[in-house]
Amino acid sequence: LGEARRLPVRRGLEANVELYLAEALLGPTKPLLRRVVARGTRLISVVVRQHTVYANLSSDLIRGEEGSRLSLEQSLQVLANGVYFNFPRVRHVYFFV
Repeated sequence: LGEARRLPVRRGLEANVELYLAEALLGPTKPLLRRVVARGTRLISVVVRQHTVYANLSSDLIRGEEGSRLSLEQSLQVLANGVYFNFPRVRHVYFFV
């Protein structure tokens, strides 16, 4: 179960996906919810080309699973699912570390 957040609408798909991923990496605002990715994971860059998202994440993602009960693969799938749900025009999501 996720949490709803109100994010400002930015101009362009790339800017909105970038904001969404940056917020998702911050972790939950509700104390009873668990983190999806390791604490300290940062979004380095996002590029969207032809309905495909390429997101570069910091190596903190693979250094530890602090605060998350999910595997690395599960964490990335949760992030990708959030992108697919919130941005229906996106067809593929690729993460780079």
